[in-house]
Amino acid sequence: MKTFMQWLHVGSVVTAIGGIVFILLALLPAVGAFDPQNQAALLGEVMGRFRVIVWLAILGISISGIYLAFTQTPLKAWRELWTTRYGKFLLVKIVLGVIIAKVSLALTLPFHFLTGIQQQAPALLQLNLMLAVVVIYLAARLRRGV
Repeated sequence: MKTFMQWLHVGSVVTAIGGIVFILLALLPAVGAFDPQNQAALLGEVMGRFRVIVWLAILGISISGIYLAFTQTPLKAWRELWTTRYGKFLLVKIVLGVIIAKVSLALTLPFHFLTGIQQQAPALLQLNLMLAVVVIYLAARLRRGV
């Protein structure tokens, strides 16, 4: 089970980050070559398909992250999340992961009240990418015992 959960966690993270990189570095620049009507149609189609991938990645990261946090860390009690160096690094990683997930959901949920947020997609995707790089750094530090 441990190997599967590690694979699920890493695979889900790679999928999510790869999607962000694709959108920022390939899709958005390429969309500029289309007229506005076709831009909207292309972005709508791609984002509609990518939405499912993002949600599955968030689900995979969440399930595997919870499992790994409870079974693969040296923490013995909840209080060690804020009383040990390892716990503090893990807590920051978790909080950043929750922020990334919330931004991702806000960008992909098909609700009209999120339109203002969704219009800021490029900047929010850049933010998510930067936060993801920090999370990867923290994961590497945790892997080495902080």
